[in-house]
Amino acid sequence: MQDYALTAEEYKAKKEEERKGLLKQLKQGVQAVFSSERYKDFLKAYAKFHHYSVGNTIMVLSQKPDANRVASFSTWKSLGRHIRKGEKGIKILVPTPYKFERQVDSTDEEPLEITGLAFKVRYVYDISQTEGRSLPSLATKLTENANEIKQAVHRLIDVSSVPIYFDKPIKGDANGYYDLEDKYIAINPTLSDTQCFKTLVHELAHAKLHADKSKQVTSSEREVQAESVAYIVCQKYGIDTSDYSFGYIAGWSKDKDIKELKSSLDTIGKCASEMISDIDKALGINEKETIQKKAQGFER
Repeated sequence: MQDYALTAEEYKAKKEEERKGLLKQLKQGVQAVFSSERYKDFLKAYAKFHHYSVGNTIMVLSQKPDANRVASFSTWKSLGRHIRKGEKGIKILVPTPYKFERQVDSTDEEPLEITGLAFKVRYVYDISQTEGRSLPSLATKLTENANEIKQAVHRLIDVSSVPIYFDKPIKGDANGYYDLEDKYIAINPTLSDTQCFKTLVHELAHAKLHADKSKQVTSSEREVQAESVAYIVCQKYGIDTSDYSFGYIAGWSKDKDIKELKSSLDTIGKCASEMISDIDKALGINEKETIQKKAQGFER
C-alpha cells in the first residue's frame, strides 16, 4: 500500500531505493551461497521453489531460511487462507514489461515503439505466516520398488537426448557415466530403483549441459553442475541425498565473479526445473492445476 504521507516523487524514490537494496542483497546472497553448507540450503530451497527464479529463491532464503511454500497475498486469499496480523512480507523482484512510444525525429511518420523489462519489488508470504483452510498435498515421494519411481525412470529415458545403455561395461564401483566423445549414458544394471534414479539424473545433467566440448567448462564445474541438478531433483521427490558432498564448492568458486556464479546457478536451476517438469508429466502431477482447483472451491 502506498504511503500517502509521501509525495509521488518521494514514494518513487523510496521504492527505487528498496529495489536497489534488494539487488545488493541478491549479490551478497549469491556470494553467501557458495560455501558448502549454504550451498546445500540453497539447493534444498530451490527444490521447493523451482517455479521461482534462482535470484528470488536466494532472496526468499536470505529473509526466511525456514520458508516451505510461498505465495502472494492474493493467492493465499484465493486459497482460503489469510496472512496473520503482524507478519512481514518476503521481498522479491518481479519482472514487469513496459512499452511506450517516443517521437525520435520530427520527420518520422510513426513514433518509435520502445519495449523493455523493469523489476519491481513485490511481497510473498510463507505458509507458516498464514491461517485458514488446509491445502492439497503437492509432494510426491519416489520410494524403492514403487510404481512411481519406475515411471519416473522410464520418463527420463524416453526424453533423453542421448542413448542410455544398461549393458555397457562400467569400470570399478561407478554407478554410471556419460561418454562425452560418443554421446551416450551407461548405467550399472544392478542398481536399486532410487540409486538408478539418482545416477540417471546426474548423467542426464551432464548430457544436457556438457555435450558441447567447445565450451570452456572445467571438470570440477561440470561435476558441481551435474551433482547440483541431481541434488535438487532428488530433494523434490524425497529421495535420500545424504551421500552427496559439496565440500569442493568453496574451492571451485573462490576465483569466480558474481556474474559467473549467478550464471552457473541459473544453468543448474533451469536444467533441474526441466527434469522435474518431465517427471511430473509422467506421474500425472500438475501443481498449478491442483492449486487452481482448490482456489475455485473444487475441494471443500
